[in-house]
Amino acid sequence: MDFDVDALFSNQQFTKLLGEVVKKQVTSLALSQIRSICNQLLFVVEDTFTPSSSRGFYLAPSPLQALVKAWPGSLNRLEAFAQRYPALGGSVDGFSANCRQLRHDRNQEQHPPGPEDVLQEIRLLREEIDLPSLCQRQPFLYGLFVSADDFVYEFLAGPRLVKLAQVALQECKNRLSNHPERSWTWQKPDSEKADRIRQFIDTILHAVPDLAEDVPHFAASADDVAEQAVQLGPTKLQYDPLELQRRVTLCKELGMFSASVQASYPFAYKVVSHLDVLLSSVPNKALP
Repeated sequence: MDFDVDALFSNQQFTKLLGEVVKKQVTSLALSQIRSICNQLLFVVEDTFTPSSSRGFYLAPSPLQALVKAWPGSLNRLEAFAQRYPALGGSVDGFSANCRQLRHDRNQEQHPPGPEDVLQEIRLLREEIDLPSLCQRQPFLYGLFVSADDFVYEFLAGPRLVKLAQVALQECKNRLSNHPERSWTWQKPDSEKADRIRQFIDTILHAVPDLAEDVPHFAASADDVAEQAVQLGPTKLQYDPLELQRRVTLCKELGMFSASVQASYPFAYKVVSHLDVLLSSVPNKALP
């Protein structure tokens, strides 16, 4: 008796069942990758909110501690978030305990990627695995996977916007000065380049009038971004212009820069939205 393979695979019920079986097998095989991605998400939390002076080789027992310490008032929001996704632990204490357990067996540490990298990877993998099966096997990993979008939007998107804006503004400062290592602020510019810097800001505001009201407003807003970036942790982030633009575009595509995030950091959002204008207004070398 001949076996009609084509007829079998044209049967929708069979192909649906086969797809479910394959997803469960993929989920089982991908547990190590899922655990690694979830750890990356927690690394991003810690890297975002731990001040540079507090880093080194020490890592807090739970990355949520760094978040709560750096962001007063976030404790209640975290409590509500954990209750919204019970698989995370049902409370802040449960969430923290699960975070500690997840990182307990980590073999090595690595510099975490940006939240946009992790969220993109989670979304791609989420399409390939069977979430109910993951929930049965590893409920906490399941909780992180299904809540990742909301977690990034609520706790990481704003800080990421500020830091990407700071990278752009710092790149402009480096190009505007013969001595990038010399410390100066936009409101108190390098005396050797004060006129050039004011001319640069004038050029920017002529091209993008909505960016700031005038030169002093731009300078004060840019310095505010720098202060916010310091408060939110490490500020040694560096990307070349193409990579910076790619990351800003990816953040927007992932929905990270929502209307509420834009409203919270309006100047930072305008900066990253006009990177081409900012970076094209000053050559990629110190001015003579």
